[in-house]
Amino acid sequence: MSQYSELPVFEEDKETLETYFQKDTWTLLYFTASWCGPCKQVYPSLCALNDKLPYVTIVKVDIDVNTDTVDQRTIRSVPHFELYVKDTLFGTCSGADILQVADLLSRCKQSKDNKRQGNKDE
Repeated sequence: MSQYSELPVFEEDKETLETYFQKDTWTLLYFTASWCGPCKQVYPSLCALNDKLPYVTIVKVDIDVNTDTVDQRTIRSVPHFELYVKDTLFGTCSGADILQVADLLSRCKQSKDNKRQGNKDE
């Protein structure tokens, strides 16, 4: 059993993604499938990130269960990640390399920090 909390699981028949986008945190959608080996490989690292980064909520979206949600996006492979700040897509990445996910989060944080710095100078 993992020492980290499980990720919240999105179910399109019970909720909408807007539920997550309304929060003051960033939302990282983690598109996965139960049959996907690389998805299983990266999952523990995502749980650790979710616990360690209070400004990010990572949400697990099973592509075989949430077909309407998946059909609204361009997902060519899993795992696939989409990072939202409020309801605005900041960026995406695919693959089981957790460093790509960390880079995406880092670029978003730098962008936010740069905007804050710009606002202080005005």
